[in-house]
Amino acid sequence: MDNKLYFGVCYYPEQWDRDRWAIDIELMHKAGINIVRLMDLSWSVIEPRDNEFDFSIFDSVLDIMQQYDMKAIVCTPTMVPPMWMWKKHPDIFASYPDTIEHINEIRSRACFNNHTFKAYSKRITEQMALHFKDNPTVVAWQIDNEINANKCCCPNCASGFRKWLQQKYGTLDNLNKAWGNVFWSMIYSDWNEVAPPVKNTELTFSVSQILDYKRFTSQSAVNFLKEQSDIIHSICPNHKVTHNGMTLFMNLNYYELGKYLDFYGVDIYPAVDYDYIRYSLAGDFSRGVKRDNYFVMEQKNGYFNYAPYNLAIPPKWVTMWTVKDIAHGANGVVYFRWRSGCYGSEQHPQGLLRHDATPRRVYNEVMALTDKLSNYSNEIAQSKVITKVAMLWSFDSAWSLNTHVQNSKFDYIGHFMQYYSAFLKNGITVDVIDENQNLDGYKIVVALSLFIGKENVAKNLEKFAENGGTVILTVRTGIRTDANTTTTEPWPGHFANIAGIRVDEFDSLPDYMSNSITYKGKSYSVGCFLDIVSVNTAKPIATYNEKFYQNVPACTKNSIGKGYVYYSCVMNSPDFFFDFIGDVCRENEILTVTCPNNIEIVQRCNENCIYTFIINNAEKHHTLYLKTPAFEILNNTQISNSVEIKEFDTLIFKTDKPLSFSFI
Repeated sequence: MDNKLYFGVCYYPEQWDRDRWAIDIELMHKAGINIVRLMDLSWSVIEPRDNEFDFSIFDSVLDIMQQYDMKAIVCTPTMVPPMWMWKKHPDIFASYPDTIEHINEIRSRACFNNHTFKAYSKRITEQMALHFKDNPTVVAWQIDNEINANKCCCPNCASGFRKWLQQKYGTLDNLNKAWGNVFWSMIYSDWNEVAPPVKNTELTFSVSQILDYKRFTSQSAVNFLKEQSDIIHSICPNHKVTHNGMTLFMNLNYYELGKYLDFYGVDIYPAVDYDYIRYSLAGDFSRGVKRDNYFVMEQKNGYFNYAPYNLAIPPKWVTMWTVKDIAHGANGVVYFRWRSGCYGSEQHPQGLLRHDATPRRVYNEVMALTDKLSNYSNEIAQSKVITKVAMLWSFDSAWSLNTHVQNSKFDYIGHFMQYYSAFLKNGITVDVIDENQNLDGYKIVVALSLFIGKENVAKNLEKFAENGGTVILTVRTGIRTDANTTTTEPWPGHFANIAGIRVDEFDSLPDYMSNSITYKGKSYSVGCFLDIVSVNTAKPIATYNEKFYQNVPACTKNSIGKGYVYYSCVMNSPDFFFDFIGDVCRENEILTVTCPNNIEIVQRCNENCIYTFIINNAEKHHTLYLKTPAFEILNNTQISNSVEIKEFDTLIFKTDKPLSFSFI
């Protein structure tokens, strides 16, 4: 793939008359569309009968696209097997734990451990790769579609789970010991006694078993996609492979999946009354999967099919969303879909064209944006988001916290977003990376609620701090072992030494209760889950104001080598997090800018220049004051003093030095 910005659409030519294809592709070209996603969910078109393949529809479409020098991402259609396969092999259905019955939902999912289905999936992938390997229009592949780690509990999954456990624990004695099966008479005497944790049985299951099954189902989905990735890389070595993940959906470890992708792809469907912070987090998470630029494989541009209500999208919003994607590291934005659908269960998602094939307002919006960015496409694509701050994401800890909820209002993503928001509102972009990643190049690393306390992660953070880095740990850290049992070490377990504290108790508060803390002479409300600690080598920097633990440290700072480790004992305190994070950034000589509400700032840099994106996610106008003149590319104008940022507006400044500015 060329190193340029790609603007694309999801196109379903099989749903429209043949004489429409050339008209559609010409309209795409006029709008600046340069890449098209094809063939997802089209297995019955490609293989109408067992082992009979027909690619003629898509060959014709690719030939037309070639006339306009457009490129294609082709998709393996394995999300929805054809009806002949369901009929011939009903055992391929995934069986779900609530009922242990075969369920044919709106979009059926087959079992990722079913040997018959896996053989069919490998065959269709191989046939497609052989057919399209030399087609000059095809540059990339999307394997499957929005994969989920389905909670199948069929005999194949039960057997696979036992094999997975045998590889991990070796012997049944090791498994019994790791899971603590002496509790509630759960000791196994034979491997065949181990089963998936199914609700509607009389069996007793442990939280250790639930976590390991979560890991197994995630790995099963990853292995299923790896098989397709390996086939395509073998047959089409010059093609790139991606997948359209549903980032912030918590049942699949996307970092594991990313190992087998050339670039990460994500689907984004924000509501009109959306949370812009969650949207930004999805972008930074997506960039963190490969620690590189990514693609938005499905970008909403109209009504959404699976929403409880659908507010009309105002003018400029699709432009704002697209610029936001690019700002956070997207080198491609593919709109779902080209033309509004007329069939089946997805008749509500709007395309750039209406159901009657006439262009919607957003078609012209996309055309204007692609034109404005056309002269900067290569430069922006060759730039990256550069930041000195990383936030560690732990699927294991998130899953563990969910297996044994100790406060119904605690939410891993919500907790993560409060700290993430504090950086965003201080004008700081962060990388969201896997907890096991290398930390070189960062100044600050935030490790939130690493409930599963892994020794290797603790050692990595200790090394980072010793070399001059700053670590921020938080409440609910280091409490569980890898097997999801409570550690016998003082809390926070493997992190106790670097934190310099001991967690003696905690206070898990209901909604109607709160506490408060004092930090630098200012009082802040806190709630939900609060750690009550005693200090060893750490120094208190904030203290509780109320209850029996008044004056007990609420946030601490510990010196480790050349660096520091903070331990924040509190939750649900966005004002404290904003001030605390701002102070830590300034201590590390990271420039902060206090952003007005709903304003975000992101920078992408290459060897020659810096692109500064300023995005207004709300209706309120703001005035930006520039300390030195700068060129703004969307309006193609030199701004020497100040500029008004109107509702839902975006600005992109191109400079050779960091942009110096403030908000009036």
